[in-house]
Amino acid sequence: MKFPEIPTDNLYKFMAISGITIVIISLLPFYHVHVATIDTIRLGGEIQKLDEQAIWITEDVEKLKEETDKLKKEVDKKLGHISFKEIEEVVRAQKPDSEMTKEQVEKVEDELNKIELKASEITNAIRKHKTLSIELKMKLNEQTYLNRVMRIESILFLIGALVGFLLSLTGFMLWYRKVQILQDRIIQKKAKYKET
Repeated sequence: MKFPEIPTDNLYKFMAISGITIVIISLLPFYHVHVATIDTIRLGGEIQKLDEQAIWITEDVEKLKEETDKLKKEVDKKLGHISFKEIEEVVRAQKPDSEMTKEQVEKVEDELNKIELKASEITNAIRKHKTLSIELKMKLNEQTYLNRVMRIESILFLIGALVGFLLSLTGFMLWYRKVQILQDRIIQKKAKYKET
């Protein structure tokens, strides 16, 4: 099996084949742009998902804050003249000499436990929101980078294809005009000479 050789014996043929090779090689960035476009579409979907999750978490945090405020107000109403801070100190310190009855202290403890639970839920939701925000920024940066790479590779593809096309066109035209026409004339003269 014999492999085709590059026609270096003739500069014009070499130019033409080099131009075709450049056009073919310039298709590689085009393929990479295709792959990067698919990645960009995927990232766009993930970014939308993260945006929605961030909105949901923000809404959850707001609801939890409203519920916590509502619980604090209810506790304040139930206990009347004693402030919420004083109640918290009494319950935490378990002071027996306070004005509160044992039943009131238990109710307050229940309410405080509910408030603490809501506060921990708020904290967890805020942490989750921050984590999602960081992930979202990372995905946005990745998408921006891919878009920049796609633009550069598209430009390289166009330049490579144009240069390759012009080089091959020039090479084929020069080869035809300066070599092939002369060879065709020589062949015609030899054919006429043999006929006579």
